[in-house]
Amino acid sequence: MEPISLSPSLVDRAFAVGSRLYERAFPGPARLGAPLQAAGHGDTPVVLVPGLGNDARFMAVWERSLQADGFRTFTFDDPARGLGDIRTAATRLASFAAGVQAATGSAYIDVVGYSAGASVARTWMQLDGGAPAVRRMISLDGTWNGEDHSRLLRAIESTPIAGASLLKSVPPALLDLQPSSALQQELLHQPRLPASVRLTSIYRSANATEGSVLGARNLPLRGSLGHLAVVRSSDNAYEAARAALLESQ
Repeated sequence: MEPISLSPSLVDRAFAVGSRLYERAFPGPARLGAPLQAAGHGDTPVVLVPGLGNDARFMAVWERSLQADGFRTFTFDDPARGLGDIRTAATRLASFAAGVQAATGSAYIDVVGYSAGASVARTWMQLDGGAPAVRRMISLDGTWNGEDHSRLLRAIESTPIAGASLLKSVPPALLDLQPSSALQQELLHQPRLPASVRLTSIYRSANATEGSVLGARNLPLRGSLGHLAVVRSSDNAYEAARAALLESQ
């Protein structure tokens, strides 16, 4: 019997279909958080960076809410949907951020990275020289210290007949997030962002190990909150992020 083979593109499409089905089933509220009494305070453009397997539509409720509160908001739409190599995504984010600066005439941007999107933003800022362009960075339940999927990878590898082929189909981003990956080891040697970037980490209490960031203002969210709910339905997460964006405007 020939081994079963799954191409990476097929796996990526499966992620994409699953994400779109979720977005249609749970479109999210019209907006998050209580409206500001006086909108229009957000002078610095805000760039939203979605997470693993997500496109710009996944952050739509955040974009709507921030725009309604007066922020100039732009969502990075990675063509690989956050599944590709994180360094490549960081390079694309750099180009996107430069485009936002050119379009708005702003010397700086604020970045809000959800889940693996925080790792993409961090890679751009720390390894690709993006920090001087960023005034504030907000990590939303971010994979700031990598994410250990070793048990999952071992289970895939040990799958009868198809294990080796399945392992080759694992999205590169998932491998980059492994604490032992070359990317995470490089980031480990630079644990802090430059002091010029105000870093806020908002995370579920259940994610304290990954969410708590050295040198950041760490804001754990109370209660039992799912990872997806942080960006799809949590008023508390949104209001905490908005408050951080409004500081010293």
